[in-house]
Parts: sequence; C-alpha cells; structure tokens
Amino acid sequence: MWKAAGEGDTDRVKQLLAEGVNPNAAGGSLQRTPLHQAAKNGHHETVSVLLTAGADVKARDKWQESPLHWAAWSGHHETVSVLLTAGADVNARDNGQDSPLHWAANNGHHEIVSVLLASGADVNARNKWEDTPLHNAATRGRPKCAEILLQHGADAGLRNEVSQFFGFFGK
Repeated sequence: MWKAAGEGDTDRVKQLLAEGVNPNAAGGSLQRTPLHQAAKNGHHETVSVLLTAGADVKARDKWQESPLHWAAWSGHHETVSVLLTAGADVNARDNGQDSPLHWAANNGHHEIVSVLLASGADVNARNKWEDTPLHNAATRGRPKCAEILLQHGADAGLRNEVSQFFGFFGK
C-alpha cells in the first residue's frame, strides 16, 4: 500500500483497500502512512481515495510530520486543498515545532502560503529556534512568500535565537 500510494497508483490502492489493507498502516523507518506518501508526491486523487477509506488526515510520522507538512513542503497545491477540506490541522507542529506554513515558506511555495493563511495558519508561529515562517522566507530568499506573510500580518520585528545571539554582541 505504502509504495502504491507513493507512486500514485490509485487503482492498486483501491485494490489493496478492497482486500482489507489498513489505510493507516505506517511503514519504513520513518513510520509514514500511505497518506504521507501520496501527499508528499502530490497524488491528490490517491489522497482522496485514502481519505474516503478512513485514512487519518492528522496522522504523524516518526518526526511528528503530518501529510499536510509534506504536501506543503513539496508544493502540491491540489493535495494541500484536499487535505485541508478533509480536516487537516493547518497549525500542526513537527518535532522542531515547524508548521506546514514554515515548510511552504521555506521552499518558496507562495500559492500554498496563501492557501494556508486563508485556512487559519498562524502567520507568526514560532518553531523551537524561535523562527517564524517570515524568517524562513527571508533567509531562503523567498521574496514573494515574505510579501504575502507581511500582507497577512507577519511581525517583522520578531527575533529568533540567531538574531538574539548576534544582538547580544551588538550591545
């Protein structure tokens, strides 16, 4: 199931589901579900089939990453929309306390940044290093993402651990 979902082989996924394979069975060393794999690779039709079969839209892998994290990271707009419609947590946090918005801003996926913000993502969410999505966009050279975040109220004055450290020496 895991392989078929990751490859977007929707017919095979349907066949495996009909045979009684659990759509929430985690696999591999990272303990990702078939939904994680389909979302990561942007197979929105496979994502829909898995969700209809009872796949957990809020499933977490070994690092507490959700399918929405992976769809946002990979830039799959339709998959992000399917997951959000199914009830994915727009503010889910991974082990580093990054949200899907952090991941989308990091990779320059401005359309996904907009969709996540329209769905209630916290524009000033902080990860364990105090980085916000705006920090990610700025340090990765993603001006369109930074512009969208600022238009939605991102606080450009928030400091992360690095800026606090260097700010100490500037005093």
